[in-house]
Amino acid sequence: MWIDITKPLEPGMTVYPGDPAFDMHTDEYDIYKVSSFSMCVHCGTHIDAPSHFLLAGDTEDYPISQLCGEAVALTWSEDWLARARGAKRVLLKGGSGLSEAGAVAAADAGVVLIGTDRLSIAPSPVEAPTHRALLSRGVCILENADLSRVPEGTYRLMCFPMKLKGAEGAPVRAFLIDET
Repeated sequence: MWIDITKPLEPGMTVYPGDPAFDMHTDEYDIYKVSSFSMCVHCGTHIDAPSHFLLAGDTEDYPISQLCGEAVALTWSEDWLARARGAKRVLLKGGSGLSEAGAVAAADAGVVLIGTDRLSIAPSPVEAPTHRALLSRGVCILENADLSRVPEGTYRLMCFPMKLKGAEGAPVRAFLIDET
């Protein structure tokens, strides 16, 4: 079974405070229509590239093999890392966000991708330390995923970012495949 964990992009959707909102305009002609949109690259389900909080590194620095593969979905708790049991890709549902110490522990445990259904992986309002701890250690951050229909368990994650040369993040289309 495939589970789409991508939030739809639509006017009025929730965005991180201060980020540009999603906007779409459609022109209709006699036999066709053409739509255009504008948005922040951190709108909807997206990944953060290292340059979001570091000086270098764009989304193309992440190989598809890091963004796709076995992933564990867990409800956030203080012991989530122990419950992940060595998983390389972890998706956290809910919770208060990951601290800088939690980010370092995740990277040290071999996590290569960490995702959340929150607008940010970090607790609010302190953003930079958690992001820097993950991004400087090569851990990809997947944010604002729709995990509402995802029970805890092991899945195959398929996460495909737009190729935006030089951007500090990118919208993604992401799916979980339940192979049980």
